[in-house]
Amino acid sequence: MTLGEKKTFYLGDLNQDTYIDEDDYSILANYCSDPIKYPLTEYQMKLADLNQDGNVDNADLACLRAFLDSEPEQQIDGSYICTNLAEAGGTGIQTASTIELLDGFTVKLYILRTEEYENDDEEYEEAYINMIETDLKEYKILPLDIKIDLHGIGKYYWSIEGKFVTKQPLSRNDLQDIIVNINIILRHYYSRSKVNFNELPDYREVISDILSVDNRILMVDLEPFKYEDEDGNEVSKEEITGKYSQIVPMLENEDPLQNLHYTIELEQGQILPRFYCY
Repeated sequence: MTLGEKKTFYLGDLNQDTYIDEDDYSILANYCSDPIKYPLTEYQMKLADLNQDGNVDNADLACLRAFLDSEPEQQIDGSYICTNLAEAGGTGIQTASTIELLDGFTVKLYILRTEEYENDDEEYEEAYINMIETDLKEYKILPLDIKIDLHGIGKYYWSIEGKFVTKQPLSRNDLQDIIVNINIILRHYYSRSKVNFNELPDYREVISDILSVDNRILMVDLEPFKYEDEDGNEVSKEEITGKYSQIVPMLENEDPLQNLHYTIELEQGQILPRFYCY
């Protein structure tokens, strides 16, 4: 599979606005003065290596200054005519690609079926698969070999239990109405169509949603969220969302881009809401 459209910018165009000017010089000057305070993206680092020596430093800043001082003329194709090319390096002449084309990658598209499409009939599922393939092929930006698996994604559910305290004593009917309204609002905000893949519920958001139901609610006390598979077996959240780790090797690296490393492993699928309150 090959995915993506290759687009290029000329070296020196750090803000990628198709012009090389003083704005780009300011960006590079800031980086050279304090790369931690004014970091560049990985792609900007490619555009900033004007002398193509593998480093981004004051030598590249000097190339950009020499380029601007020569009052270069921009051509129709975006390149420049520079009278001081010997001192300007590859500024305005050489290009860098914005993206690399992906070869041999597998792209997984998760298509969430609504309950009306849940059906175990093989003939019905074949028609559903054909519908998906037809719809995806209409998006000409997806040059993919499509393989659809309707049963390979496990579904997991999160449940909440908790208590709420009212500002004053209320009748049983009033309390029952509040509980009903809490479930209505939670089903509204956390319905299947609004749940993202690999996304855990946020305690603060859930509590805020419950508090918004009735101004007579003083506080909400939630138990830890529980996660279950389709058969009702309790599972850990790591089993659903995978693992996330942050590694800080050192704070004073010579290369500031190496100060922080993040590792994320996401392996499983969607968490669907199933909730109840008392």
